[in-house]
Amino acid sequence: MLNNKNHYPTQKRYKNGINAAATSFKKNKPDNNTQNKTKTTDYNELFQNALDYRRNSKIPLDSPFRLINLAGDSVADVAVDFYSDFAAISWYSPKPLPLKDKIVDAILKLDIKVAGIYEVRRFNSSASAQTYRHLTGIEAPEFFEVEEEGEKFLCSFSHGQNAGFFIDNRENRKLIREISSGKRVLNLFAYTGALSVVAARACASDVVTVDISKSYNNWAKKNLVLNGFDKFSEKVFTFDALDYMNFCLKKDYRFDFVILDPPSFATRVNNKPFSTRKNYSDLLAAAAKIININGIILAVCNTAAMAEDEFKFIINDSLKSAGVKKFKLAKGGGLPLDFRCQAGDWQANYLKSYIIEF
Repeated sequence: MLNNKNHYPTQKRYKNGINAAATSFKKNKPDNNTQNKTKTTDYNELFQNALDYRRNSKIPLDSPFRLINLAGDSVADVAVDFYSDFAAISWYSPKPLPLKDKIVDAILKLDIKVAGIYEVRRFNSSASAQTYRHLTGIEAPEFFEVEEEGEKFLCSFSHGQNAGFFIDNRENRKLIREISSGKRVLNLFAYTGALSVVAARACASDVVTVDISKSYNNWAKKNLVLNGFDKFSEKVFTFDALDYMNFCLKKDYRFDFVILDPPSFATRVNNKPFSTRKNYSDLLAAAAKIININGIILAVCNTAAMAEDEFKFIINDSLKSAGVKKFKLAKGGGLPLDFRCQAGDWQANYLKSYIIEF
């Protein structure tokens, strides 16, 4: 369906930078002729407090997690993720770059193992410019393993602007573990196949993985083999998502559980633009035609500019327009606690998902 498992279009989850004060200023009343004093941020304390919050919130720190989530952690346009013992800093604008030394120092002083630190500048318009760069410590191998709930995944700082594993989808991975047992699963827009691994380990009877990118499909195959699912690695297909669902309809291939997690924006095979706002309804209509009785669709949307009510309306409207008379809608997984946001900032709370039962 799309060119790569990407949002813009070389990345699946390209988060919008969120403007907020990275440093707090406190005005003091003048005392005699004393000038107003500026209270500067202690980044060592701020980062350690952020880590303590995640530890106290029972975030699994031995799995990939987010340490700093932009304004939600009082650091504007900066995110810090941990993949195993490697920290990755994402810069969403040039404004916080002068703080780099302080931020790197604060990461190194955390009471957690830090083997190496990487950075990526996500504000550049050129996709090729948005690649990871090693800053300090040990350099990661081309591929290295991370774990979550006993599942193993290959990550890399050498292949594009994402590490190959989306931390923010943790709550939906939990749902997939609960839903997949005994089901025939179709994972569309599969990227590196993480959700296919989760479904397979949850005892799905069959797992079909579809993405338009050959390189990501090769990565997905490696992830499946890494977890002992060689038979499902043979069912990884390089296909446009809509084309594949139409193919399944013609061949009468049906599924019990379809996972839709498309990028926000991309280009289709025929070079036509794709966006979740304009085209998600096409995906839902096609998926509804290949779902078994009592089947389930997990519909995920990470478009920051789309409010949850709008996404819910798109689901209801598109299924009814497609002639689906009976279905139940329940909220799926949202952002996990380590992706904390400022109160009322709905665009920062971008991840929306719904479970559709037929």
